[in-house]
Amino acid sequence: MVLQFLLFFLIGFFISVPVGPVGILVVRNALQDGVKKGVLVGVGASISDTFYASLLLLNISPVLYFLRRYEIILTFLGILILFSLAFKSFSFRHEKHRGFSSMADGFSSFFVNISNPAVLFSFSYLFLLLRVDQFVFSHNRAILFSLVALFLGSLSWWFVLSSLVRSFQKRVKRDVMVIMYQFSGVLLLIFAIFMSFYFIWRFFVVPLL
Repeated sequence: MVLQFLLFFLIGFFISVPVGPVGILVVRNALQDGVKKGVLVGVGASISDTFYASLLLLNISPVLYFLRRYEIILTFLGILILFSLAFKSFSFRHEKHRGFSSMADGFSSFFVNISNPAVLFSFSYLFLLLRVDQFVFSHNRAILFSLVALFLGSLSWWFVLSSLVRSFQKRVKRDVMVIMYQFSGVLLLIFAIFMSFYFIWRFFVVPLL
């Protein structure tokens, strides 16, 4: 049981490490409003990670079917959110700033993650690579135990990242912070453009090939 908890904790931790739009949001909020606000943004992504992992462990076919059927709508909405977050970063002015809405960004991080099919593919690959199917899930409590471990692992990464960023923030001048927000906007815009190309290729070009 301890090994199972550790495995799912590490899966949750390392699935969150790659730099992406959620990571940028966490860094941005932690810089301005502290560790707590950064972690609150990460909660949205952790919930979506746990949701996808539960689909694979429970093999909930109707939900998977729903996500695949409406993938085009979910992806499009995710792209719109990314563009919105990018322009929000560009409009940042430190002297007029009263703090980002961590709840709104937390919801955005959840939706960006849930609308990204790469997250489900990453979990599928990791579960296959680590042979998660060999673990005995004899009852619902065993599955719940694994999902809690995965959620805590994911949340731990956002805490570590927020703490590192906050310690760095003490050495950064206000003018530099404005530049960093502009840079975060550029990164978010790049992700939005990349997802737009993926959207066009996946749903409009591939069906014609």
